[in-house]
Amino acid sequence: MKIVIPLLNLSMSGGVRIAIQYATGLAARGHDVVVVVPQETDADYLRLPDNVGLLRAAAPPFSLRRSGYLGTVVALAKALPPCEVILATSWQVTFAALPRSRRAARLYYLIQHDDAVINSG
Repeated sequence: MKIVIPLLNLSMSGGVRIAIQYATGLAARGHDVVVVVPQETDADYLRLPDNVGLLRAAAPPFSLRRSGYLGTVVALAKALPPCEVILATSWQVTFAALPRSRRAARLYYLIQHDDAVINSG
């Protein structure tokens, strides 16, 4: 099964680590897994296994503090490769995945906290 995991960044956060653990585990079970991130994302510290692909989207780095972060989300949406499953990890990535999920892929939302509470302040 082709699984795509779009991420807004590859920061050393727990959420990114969990997403990478899912990618690693799914690939170990024989799935074709690709992680999609903005092109300018620093991934030097991150060691993805050889069986997990990394696709860099032509998108600016994501920042909630910067106006125009919508451009990052739109660029991620355009960069998502054909797949059967999209594993979204934030509400922004969910919006990026919606056009693809309406056509062919199943969209799953892996929530580890309440986005509405964290992003409302």
